Amino acid sequence: MWLQRIAMKNFKPYRGLTEIIFEQTCSQKRKHIFGIYGDNGFGKTSILDAIYWGLYGSRGRNTKLVFNDKALNEKDAEMFVELTFYDEVLKKTYIIIRKAIKKGHNIKESLEVLVDGEAIISDVLYKQDFIDQLIPYEISRFFFFDAEDVKTLAREQGGEMVRDSVELLLGLKSIREAINDLENVRWDLEKLRKKQLDNEKHLRSLSEELDRINTQLGHYKKRKEEIKKELADKKARLAELRRELAQSSYEEIRNLEDTRQKLEEKLERLEKIRENIKKEIEENSTSLHLLILKPELLDAKEQLEKKLSELQREQEKLRKLNFIIKSLEETLNESKCSVCGRIIFEEYEIRQLQEQLKELKEEHPQVVDKLKEIDKKHAYYNHIYSQLLEKLRKIERIAISSVYESRIKLKETEEEINQVKRQIKQISEKLKNVGIAIINQIEKKISQLEREIGKLEKELQKVTERIEELTSEKNKIEKKLKRRISSGSELSEIEAKIGLVDTLKNALKEYLDIVVEKRRQDIIRTSSDIFLELTNKKDEYAGFEFSSKNNYKFQIVCKDGSRPNMDTISYGEMEVVALSFILGLNKYSQVKAPIITDTLFGRLSPYVQENIAKLFSEMENQIILLVLKDERPNGKTEIDSIAPIFKDKICKEFIIVRNQVNRESSIFEANVLVGE
Repeated sequence: MWLQRIAMKNFKPYRGLTEIIFEQTCSQKRKHIFGIYGDNGFGKTSILDAIYWGLYGSRGRNTKLVFNDKALNEKDAEMFVELTFYDEVLKKTYIIIRKAIKKGHNIKESLEVLVDGEAIISDVLYKQDFIDQLIPYEISRFFFFDAEDVKTLAREQGGEMVRDSVELLLGLKSIREAINDLENVRWDLEKLRKKQLDNEKHLRSLSEELDRINTQLGHYKKRKEEIKKELADKKARLAELRRELAQSSYEEIRNLEDTRQKLEEKLERLEKIRENIKKEIEENSTSLHLLILKPELLDAKEQLEKKLSELQREQEKLRKLNFIIKSLEETLNESKCSVCGRIIFEEYEIRQLQEQLKELKEEHPQVVDKLKEIDKKHAYYNHIYSQLLEKLRKIERIAISSVYESRIKLKETEEEINQVKRQIKQISEKLKNVGIAIINQIEKKISQLEREIGKLEKELQKVTERIEELTSEKNKIEKKLKRRISSGSELSEIEAKIGLVDTLKNALKEYLDIVVEKRRQDIIRTSSDIFLELTNKKDEYAGFEFSSKNNYKFQIVCKDGSRPNMDTISYGEMEVVALSFILGLNKYSQVKAPIITDTLFGRLSPYVQENIAKLFSEMENQIILLVLKDERPNGKTEIDSIAPIFKDKICKEFIIVRNQVNRESSIFEANVLVGE
């Protein structure tokens, strides 16, 4: 069976018409995996809920709770889910359309089933029975499951519900129904026998005893069925509450956490702004006194500029003298003009140059030293002048009003910081109280249900034991009765028919036991092999089995032959056992349906995740993975690390987008893991 299409409107966060197409042509390309990605609270689980509600109505999910909250507040509104399946064996297309129409305060459900485009014309119960033949509700959790369903199966550790599910999956329901029909036939024959016995005085005491036992048996059998139904309802409600607990108040908590995160980011920004304002005030305050000195500083600037000009003139004069002296010395030393290069031979010219040099040195002694001293003074005054200019520039930027404004701004910023801190504290307190309050309410309901389930299971055990006692007592009386009935009488004919019914019933039971036992062994062997593939304790475990011939409780077997107490092993290991059983059971199931998992990988170790990915890539079922993905750009998914294992088996991917203002979700095709 291939799920081709899901369409929904006004279902949980999907306000407008939302459609997901699962291309069946992918199966021809040997691709069978689809990915639907979304962040927490965006609507992944709502898709699983839509499948359950579409198939099973309020039995699968509470109609009022899955109605879009905005639509539910409108006077008139319609919610619907449309599921399209294709049976690859029978080559038939099934379309299931379930609607809920709200008129005033009332909600009315309707169901339509189309086979190859033709509507089934019958009442709702017949249509629901038709759906239950395709995918029985009792076994749906072995195909459509989330981590909570796996945990529930792990908690149950198999048991009677698993046994009933196994019979359904193996297609043995009709045999069980035939046995029940034969029991009804026997019951009718017993009524006929009672009429005959009432006419036989010597058999009346046995008749009365049988009548008493049958009355008690009828009462206990009826009570047994009531208990089983009540148990199934309470366990379904328990699973729903546990799922609710896993998601309890998540939307509200998520919104509060988002608000707190934004406030913390705002607080960080405000604190940086406050530090900058403080620095600005500090700088302005330290320079404020310069405003008083501004006239003196301006006068000092003018004096320094004059001094620097004088020193510069002196520098130029000394540099010029120094140049002339050096040029004369060079000319006399080399007997040629250092400027034009003319050679000097005349004695009088040499004497003239010597006298000129002597006069300059006498008139301006130590020119070089004076020049160094002047340069040093100029550098000193220039440095002071630069500092003075910097201070004057600061003065130009300073205004008394700006300091005042900065102080006001600082006060406002600090008030805003305190307000944000108060808001963060309030949200933190609310997060504690809200989460705890809601979780406590759900946990109380769960505890109450668990107590009620415990009482019912004890009562069921007592009722079953009483039925066995009464049946044994009845068999003894019937043996006495047979001995006292004369052959050829009408009573003997009725007794012969009862014997024939018993023979047929016992034969069917024996056949059922043989088939179940064979498949039971196949299932546990395959499940055990899968368990050994998944577990990270391959060197420690030899596999797992059912704890006894008469039940479906799981039992791990170690390589040394020991069997650990299943109540004390880790929850993670128990989940791996339960998941192995689910996947092993799928292999032998006569019902073929898609496997749809919701956020399955998050709690499992990377080693187990990788092994599940390998199994999924090798399976033939259509697989739809509802996967957690961080909504931020380039945000990771919970299966990023294992995606390479089955990327080539992914046919199509979808992303859930959340409009947080309108509180609505939409689904679009995307390339998340497989790329362009």
